[in-house]
Amino acid sequence: MTPSGAGGLVLESALDGVISQVLVPNGEPVEPGAPLVRIGGTEHVWIRSRFVARSEAFYEHAAPVAVRLASGERVEVHDRGARFLSTLPVLDPVSRIATWIADVPGSARGLRVGARVVLLVRLGTPRTVLTVPRDAVIDINTRPVVFVQADGEHFEKRAVTLGDADGPFVEITSGVAKGERVVTRGGFDIHLASLMGTVESHRH
Repeated sequence: MTPSGAGGLVLESALDGVISQVLVPNGEPVEPGAPLVRIGGTEHVWIRSRFVARSEAFYEHAAPVAVRLASGERVEVHDRGARFLSTLPVLDPVSRIATWIADVPGSARGLRVGARVVLLVRLGTPRTVLTVPRDAVIDINTRPVVFVQADGEHFEKRAVTLGDADGPFVEITSGVAKGERVVTRGGFDIHLASLMGTVESHRH
């Protein structure tokens, strides 16, 4: 390899992948057998997450579920078979910073080698709950409310009690029953229309 590139050697890799790191600057002399570049495979992406350590019980049933890109876009990875490579993260005893490696099979949109992302992790024992999209819940007089379609253009305003949140959904512990039709978008518009009398809304 030469600074100008002229007369350089073509390097061939036995693996398909993406160059993740160049270990030797162009033009630098090297010893025989010295590593020149690091190559990352494209069939799996590894995400290194770093965070302040917690107790071991905190990580029970932990699983990587999604990645938030620098643009703010959320990319789901759990349905791709994403998993942690170890049961517990590796802990630095001095800094108390934990490091956990997540393996994501296949290429996911927006995930590229060297990118900085936020890894979203699900913790605790899975359970079945009643949820609605976050956008379905609006605040009226500081209280969470959803609108349930009674029939046609008739809607009922229901005060609800919220539980845990998971991604784009939030748990409803009271106020709505399974099978009821909830307005997922435009709930505040319905509220304004009901005040103006253009849409019938029953208050409960």
